[in-house]
Amino acid sequence: MLLQLNTPDIEHRTLAISAVTSAVSFLEALVNETYQDAADHGHGSSRIAGLSESTVAKMQGAWRVAEMQMRTLDKFQTALEFANVPMFTEGESPLQPTSTLVKLRNLLIHPKPKWDSVDGLDKFCSRLSTSEGFVENQQPIGMPWFPNKALGAGCADWACKTSRSFAEGWLDRISIPRIYETDLAGFPEP
Repeated sequence: MLLQLNTPDIEHRTLAISAVTSAVSFLEALVNETYQDAADHGHGSSRIAGLSESTVAKMQGAWRVAEMQMRTLDKFQTALEFANVPMFTEGESPLQPTSTLVKLRNLLIHPKPKWDSVDGLDKFCSRLSTSEGFVENQQPIGMPWFPNKALGAGCADWACKTSRSFAEGWLDRISIPRIYETDLAGFPEP
């Protein structure tokens, strides 16, 4: 297929957007299922078998009372606090790139058009483009950088790796087994 300069490959961009949304959805499902297991089964669930009774009780209370009306990354941090283990540090990996990933998903799925959004978008694009492992779209597409250079195969790969790295770090820190790895092992390599 021949691409002309400044003509984005819509299918390519759509696949990158799908990877971003799927990566964040994976994290949302992971943390919500963990809290839900605590609320439903307590220590009867293999997913939360490594947690203390105190941690499970705190998670049950948070899930039932507040219905967890907090942001996804705050749910992860709160679970770490409940387990009395170190929380992730703001501005450092794995929290910083994952925060950038969630903001990218929100920008794509929940856009909030504003007249003054150019400066905010420029700051976000700078943060995204300098994220460790992020590679901009290599297709011959011109400006603006977002979405033309931001959304490509490099973004999709970065989104998946960022999400998985965060999940693994959180599960290891809170001492919960990586149940999802059984499913991943059965998938073919891309």
